[in-house]
Amino acid sequence: MFYGWFMVLVFPIGVVEMYAWLLRSKRERLKKPVEERFEDEEPKFWYWEVIETMKRLLMTEVLSTINPGTFSQLVAGLLMNILYHTVLCLVRPFNDNRDNSIAVLSTLQIIVIFVASMLMKGTGFIAEGYD
Repeated sequence: MFYGWFMVLVFPIGVVEMYAWLLRSKRERLKKPVEERFEDEEPKFWYWEVIETMKRLLMTEVLSTINPGTFSQLVAGLLMNILYHTVLCLVRPFNDNRDNSIAVLSTLQIIVIFVASMLMKGTGFIAEGYD
C-alpha cells in the first residue's frame, strides 16, 4: 500500500522532471536547425514535450480525482483543454504547418467531445426531472 501511494506521487513529478532534465541537458543540440537534428519541434520550443506530458497527466490523473462522473469533472476537462488549445494556437511549436494543424484539430476534437458529453449529461438530468 505504501509503495502504491509513493508511486502515485513519484510518477507525475518524476516523469515530468526527468523529461525536463533530459531536454535541458540536450537543449544546445535541440536549438540547432531542424536539418541538423531531425526533430519535429521548433528549436526555441525544445521544452514542448514537458508541456505535453503535463497535459496528459492533468487529463488522466488529476481529472480522474475531480468528482468522477459529475458535471464538475466535465467542466474541468473542458477548461483544461481550452487552455491547452489556446496555448497551442498561439505558440504553434512544430516546424511543419501540417503538424501544427493536426495538433490544433486534435485538441479541438477533444473539446467537442467534452461539449458533447456535457450535452449528454445534461439531457440525462432533464430526463430524470432535474431543472
